[in-house]
Amino acid sequence: MKNQPASDRAVRSLMGLGIIGAWWIAYFPLPFPEFYKEWVFAMTVGLGAILLGPSADHWKPGRHLLVLAAAATVGACLISGIWFDGVWPRAVQMACYAAFFAFTVAVGRQLRQQQIDRSLTWLAGCIFAAALGSCFFGALQLNWIDFPFPIVAPRSLERISGNTAQANHFADLLCLGVVSTAYLLARGALGAATAWSTVVLLMIFSVLSGSRMVWAYATMLFVMGVVLLVRRPSIDIRRAATVFAALPLIFVSASLLLSMSGVNELFGIVSGRDRAGSADGATSTNQRLWLWQAGVEAVLAHPLSGVGAGQFVGHTHELASRAGASAGAGPEANAHNLFIHLGAELGAPIAAFVLVCVAGWLIVAWRRTKHSLEAVTVLALAGVILIHANLEYPLWFAYFLGLLGLIVGHLPDSLPTSALAATRLPSSRANQVAATAVVVVAALAYQQFRPLESAMQAITTQVGVGAAPQSDKALQATLAKLPSWSVYRDYGEAIALITAMPTTANAGDLAERCQRAVRFAPSAYLLARCAAILQVSGQPELATSFADSLCRLSERSPGLLIESMTYVETVSPTVGGLRSSCVERSP
Repeated sequence: MKNQPASDRAVRSLMGLGIIGAWWIAYFPLPFPEFYKEWVFAMTVGLGAILLGPSADHWKPGRHLLVLAAAATVGACLISGIWFDGVWPRAVQMACYAAFFAFTVAVGRQLRQQQIDRSLTWLAGCIFAAALGSCFFGALQLNWIDFPFPIVAPRSLERISGNTAQANHFADLLCLGVVSTAYLLARGALGAATAWSTVVLLMIFSVLSGSRMVWAYATMLFVMGVVLLVRRPSIDIRRAATVFAALPLIFVSASLLLSMSGVNELFGIVSGRDRAGSADGATSTNQRLWLWQAGVEAVLAHPLSGVGAGQFVGHTHELASRAGASAGAGPEANAHNLFIHLGAELGAPIAAFVLVCVAGWLIVAWRRTKHSLEAVTVLALAGVILIHANLEYPLWFAYFLGLLGLIVGHLPDSLPTSALAATRLPSSRANQVAATAVVVVAALAYQQFRPLESAMQAITTQVGVGAAPQSDKALQATLAKLPSWSVYRDYGEAIALITAMPTTANAGDLAERCQRAVRFAPSAYLLARCAAILQVSGQPELATSFADSLCRLSERSPGLLIESMTYVETVSPTVGGLRSSCVERSP
């Protein structure tokens, strides 16, 4: 893009920094999601959009199928916030994320209109760089001498994740990198040796991620590649399709090589192939099946309205608390399937509408792949993310959701390039207003979310040294920074409960607050402390129910419960009578 004006290069450099940086910044998971990676992505895309130059006027955003789906979701969230008591904070957050997706579709569209034949090359280059950088951080996680690197997130047991939120996100990014590499090869931006070497490297790290989702991505790309080759396409599409068709063979070869050479054992890695037949793999599969079942039950019980925005986690906690709940069942904030989740929280009509819109867009995109390498690449990139979104919940992260929007916005038009170039007009005021709103909302959101991150960092430090979560003046002052109107105020309430000390005087009030908080934030810390609070308040059966649902979460659950009981027992000895399925203590 050497012939671009300096202002265009500056805009793309700014956005590229956000797209790449959001993947490279280390993610240190807390009981509540951290926001700084999403903030970096949203701010840079918003600032870049403010600076964007002219755009074409012939495109009607209201006619774009995925923008329609996003707009309908915004409406459903607002209705849910009004209809259900106390769910407006989650409803506003969901509505903002849906609106942000629509915004990024428009930004992707505008970027393409300004550099019709180059913009997707830029975006693919950003994804290519992000994937290679994540491989570097993943390599540092292989560190067998257990030396901590301050720029690298902690490794998750027998899998690596780079600096992403989890290994499955890492695998998704690597496959997006493969598609981007295939496009850059087809466009001549990468030599054949460099491109194929990169694909092999990305597949090696996908094996080290231990993600079974790579099989789904590779299968989708393989089928797509074979069908494209059968069409006898142009040479550029044939180059990309050949990479897609060869991907399963490369992945299987990399998996066998790492296994037979002893590399997996050297670094303590369990591959996706090994996990498929392991107890860990079976547990993961059973959890997804149970979450899908829980989502369907929510849809059947509340077909028109769902259980309310952000209330799926409370629904799963209620199901997990019932006698006879399946093994591995526990509170979870997402159904691990985009359409089931929308149906569970917002009702079947909105889920069906979004499904129809997505299916319609996929059909339109596929029809345009016959003669367009850009359409092939957009469909492949979007397909990888959409597969992930129906097996997990990546679209709940702005840097996944926004990246999908930018990708979708690059789908070629049915109009010829000359017609597009002839319709450019100055950027509309609506574009500038929307971009400014994104920047302002992102800044306000992070300003309010930061106290929660600080508070949870303090709590995890306490737990890390073997202590129970407990409050002090510093933590109270941190939580006091949240304004009463904040959409994150209820999370602040949950943190206050996590650190509360129940007594005979305040246990009743705390117990009522616990039963409200468990509807939207039944984390392991909250369940552990609320079980103790309910026991002190004289509700032993409900206390046991909370403790038993905690026992289903993880191997750490007994330790968290014991720590809370021990801490509360110093003031309220009655907590010693708490009984649960995973902790046995003498009265």
